[in-house]
Amino acid sequence: LFPPDEARRYRAVVARDRGTGRMDRAFVTSRFRLSRREADICLLVCKGLTDREISRVLGVAFSTVRTHLKRIFLKVDVSTRSELISRLFEDLVEVSF
Repeated sequence: LFPPDEARRYRAVVARDRGTGRMDRAFVTSRFRLSRREADICLLVCKGLTDREISRVLGVAFSTVRTHLKRIFLKVDVSTRSELISRLFEDLVEVSF
């Protein structure tokens, strides 16, 4: 695939399911002690929705979504959406380098 000199520069990243369950509202609420609404917002963030899209889907104000996200970030101890997604999946997927 790669010439011998180049092969050392590349590493494989392997992800596998740990078999601990699914990412759903029950998992998120129990694992991180979030409310049902906070868990719903986490799942929508994982699907890639923006705050505006989440507000439309859930039928709540944009500012309400932002408030929920601030509380979620505090409870899960993260500061970005990427960190949130990573924390949510850390018990479901093992990544090896």
